[in-house]
Amino acid sequence: VVRVCRHFPLACYLRKQKTTNLTDLNKHGDKYMNISTYNLWGDICDLTENVNFEAVFIPVLYSVVFVVGLLGNGLLLGILAQSRKTWSVTDIFILHLGVADILMLVTLPIWAVQYAQSDGWTFGTPLCMISGSVFMINFYCGILLLACISLDRYLSIVHATQMYSRKKPWVAQASCLMMWFFSLLLSIIDWIFLEEMFDDRRGRRECVHNYRKFDVNAEDSWRLASRMIYLIVGFVLPSGVMIFCYSRILDQLRCGAQSLQKQRAFKVIVAVVVVFFICIDAATFADLTLCGSPIQV
Repeated sequence: VVRVCRHFPLACYLRKQKTTNLTDLNKHGDKYMNISTYNLWGDICDLTENVNFEAVFIPVLYSVVFVVGLLGNGLLLGILAQSRKTWSVTDIFILHLGVADILMLVTLPIWAVQYAQSDGWTFGTPLCMISGSVFMINFYCGILLLACISLDRYLSIVHATQMYSRKKPWVAQASCLMMWFFSLLLSIIDWIFLEEMFDDRRGRRECVHNYRKFDVNAEDSWRLASRMIYLIVGFVLPSGVMIFCYSRILDQLRCGAQSLQKQRAFKVIVAVVVVFFICIDAATFADLTLCGSPIQV
């Protein structure tokens, strides 16, 4: 939910950035082409109609997600802390996943304030870079950790092989730290290009990517690179791993004895996979549909 709602308002802004310059990019002789940027992209990015809705809906949604998510993940970490002497490999991954979720959640109040107040983003460029980059770091880390969990479960259930030894929990910890470091590398584009910018149509400042920061001509290249990293690393690769691993696990559970425990595990796996793909597909659809490459007129 958080990822979807974080993408829609930002996506509309980026579409606006592209469409408001169409008259500058499309000329025939000395006459400008008559292009209506509002009608070109439809009502979804009609910011003049949506701004009041966003000012109420998004802060309320973020507040609910913040409270529920913080309580849920806090309870999870508390339970893990009490049983830390008997942690399994999966518990270690879940611990890091809970930390990633909490770090993502703590950025929500800042984004909620941006949409709630008429002045928009008033925290400056440094906090914009930090908040946006932290959000993406934990987004990537969460997805990669879920893929690692699915791979560990696949090897354990299907092949009866332990990817990590319980006698060497530091190996699993090291793998999680590698996921954090890799996620940090993936967020470099956000650290570089996120900044506070003034939105003429909204009449207020926003925290967005400024891909024209160094070279106007390289804007589309940087935008495409950012989208490809998000699509491939944040969706295609982890989704492929999870689909393969969980499909094989489900086959193994169906072929084995149908004990109550296995039936419960079967239902849990199906629920996790369905929720994962609903959330990630919606966020990816919003990102690609609204923030994709510009239309060539």
